[in-house]
Amino acid sequence: MTVYYAQRLDPDGEIRPFIKIGYSKNPDVRMRGLMAALLATEPGNATTEAARHSEFEDLRVKGEYFRAEEPLLTHVRELMERPSDEEDEIIMHEAPFGFIVCAGCEAGPMNGHMHLRV
Repeated sequence: MTVYYAQRLDPDGEIRPFIKIGYSKNPDVRMRGLMAALLATEPGNATTEAARHSEFEDLRVKGEYFRAEEPLLTHVRELMERPSDEEDEIIMHEAPFGFIVCAGCEAGPMNGHMHLRV
């Protein structure tokens, strides 16, 4: 299982200002069902997800949705930047809905990948 961090898209493709924290066996498939852009993942299960929900409780909007603010943004950035290994090889995920580039990013758009928009 994997804990994922995603942003949902409005029907016009605009990103909503919330981050969903959930868990799934296959986050990429889950994103298609949610019409969401996958930001980052970490190994975990329902217990890990519940711990993250508690950790970011002050940012909770409703259910599994949290305002895209600090310290959640820092946590997501750290997950996106950590080195990968064979068991957890997807860190930056392919963006299914185009590019999302973070403000002030020195790397620029990474072809087929996304950055957290802040």
